[in-house]
Amino acid sequence: MQINSFIRDEIGIIELDNPPYNQLTSPIFINQDKLDTFLSNDVLKGIVIKGSGRNFCAGADRESIAQQIQNPDDFENLLNQGKQIIKSVQMCPVPVVAAVQGSCLGAGLEIALACHFIFASKNAMFGFPESGIQLMPGFGGSVFGTGRLSRKNMIKLILSAELINGEGALKIGLVDRIFTGSQVIDESINYLKSLTANKPVHLIRTIMQSIHNSEILSRDEALKIETENFIKLARRLDTLKISQ
Repeated sequence: MQINSFIRDEIGIIELDNPPYNQLTSPIFINQDKLDTFLSNDVLKGIVIKGSGRNFCAGADRESIAQQIQNPDDFENLLNQGKQIIKSVQMCPVPVVAAVQGSCLGAGLEIALACHFIFASKNAMFGFPESGIQLMPGFGGSVFGTGRLSRKNMIKLILSAELINGEGALKIGLVDRIFTGSQVIDESINYLKSLTANKPVHLIRTIMQSIHNSEILSRDEALKIETENFIKLARRLDTLKISQ
């Protein structure tokens, strides 16, 4: 799996590149240090994750995973490192959109579920086929998915191993918007540009931090930090007014 990444007009693009289906050859699908460096860019306001060509990601490459799992201890370590990358996406300091067209299955769907928004083409196909071969999602899907789907829909999606298209995914709340064909890429970029327009990077990152804190800290701690951040922003705004 090759990862292509670049920033255009303050919006970062991360492209999963292993055509034709962009399957993962390892749970560590992107180098953590490179991802951290990319996220720390001081002009970055949002990120779109997409697949190369006509597909997002059709899950893990079975042959590669079958070889790696021959050493269970090493594979467990790889899987846990991969989940840390997924968590980095989920806790990203800027908003992230998964722009999905074509196949978004298994680990590919788990990557999408870590994003804050999922936009899809009408012809996109979503699903967890793992239970059909006596497996289950192993990349965080059964954990992250319940933050987006109701429990009953999550159970049905995983246990049935059925695939649903973009319209079906919209109906159950799996995706936020659907578009025709490749429009989903441009629409995802345009959405992030509109969402973050006229907002400085420090404001976006402070807001995102506060939202993430609600998930990882106690309520009292999160509220305390929110107060501190509000005061910092207010003082900064006051300083700007004085300087003008």
